[in-house]
Amino acid sequence: MENPRVTFIDRDLMKTTDGLPLVLPGPDILAGGFQLPEPIIEPWLAAGHVAMLYGKTGIGKTMLSYALATTISKGGEILGWQVPEPKRVLYFDAEMDPAETEGRLRRLSGGELPPEFRLVSGIRLKNGLPDLADDDGQAWYELLIEQEQADVVFLDNLCSLVTGGSISEDEVWLPVQPFLNRLRSKRIGVVVVHHAGKRGDYLGSSRMTQNMNSVIKVQRANENDVGNVELALMFEKGRSIVGADAEMKRIKLVSENDLLRWELADEAGPPKRLLDVVEAIRSREYGSQADLAAAMGTAQSVISGDIKKAERMGLLDKNEAASIFREVRKAKSADDAQDATEAVSMTQRATAATLPDDVDSDD
Repeated sequence: MENPRVTFIDRDLMKTTDGLPLVLPGPDILAGGFQLPEPIIEPWLAAGHVAMLYGKTGIGKTMLSYALATTISKGGEILGWQVPEPKRVLYFDAEMDPAETEGRLRRLSGGELPPEFRLVSGIRLKNGLPDLADDDGQAWYELLIEQEQADVVFLDNLCSLVTGGSISEDEVWLPVQPFLNRLRSKRIGVVVVHHAGKRGDYLGSSRMTQNMNSVIKVQRANENDVGNVELALMFEKGRSIVGADAEMKRIKLVSENDLLRWELADEAGPPKRLLDVVEAIRSREYGSQADLAAAMGTAQSVISGDIKKAERMGLLDKNEAASIFREVRKAKSADDAQDATEAVSMTQRATAATLPDDVDSDD
């Protein structure tokens, strides 16, 4: 039954101009009929949302980002995600020369790239694109975004656009957050393309993703297969993304008739890394996440994340890893106690053997 009190409130009318926040009483919240943000890529990007796509260097992040951006500019479907209608896209590319980009975009778009897609390249500028963490640089970006009337902005990549210091430092990242918030307030969707660190997680502190709606990790489906462009996409964060939408996707880049397209990989399954972690846990050779991390040459935080993903995917039962780790530690403690007892016994026997026959070892 519809609520007769519902009066739909336009999001633009919710904006205040006096510098004060919008305060809504309970009844007004329930009767407000607030409109959901307009979807851009269902289900993980909408108007005013900020998403991060990150992964190691050279695995295909930019190729995937190009494909997402071109699909947004045309509308349609990509990797099972729906783009309800075309949007104006402004793609900031801080690394690639347009001469190189042209070939990639031609093959990915099938030679049909609409004017709604706009590329901003800084490779031929003397100092590159402006620093995204600098006030003057942000003003430059915002003016261009406004002039181009962009609905969606791609920032590729964060390390090349934030040049005033290490993006791993909070003081370098924090000035970028207000810039992203201003784009959000203008209902502009933002996709940030970023690098993964040596440990596999994104470069920077946890503050970086606090205000983001979605965080997608991109990694090789098989870490040992460097030459094959088959990737695993995993949602590390996704507000309101549940069920099948939150499941990992395995995708591959297909070349056919000099065209490129991303498609879902056949027989999609868990990445080999997760299978290796599950196998190592069930081998009962490790008594903690730290032990397993040291053996696999990674960080404990990465192993912790892998265990959670394995549980979500049904590869491990809930708390199975913790239970196995406890069993291993308990068995090791018992073995250590037994070894200690045997060592004491051996010491006593050795001592007794060195005493003369007429001396009692208890004296």
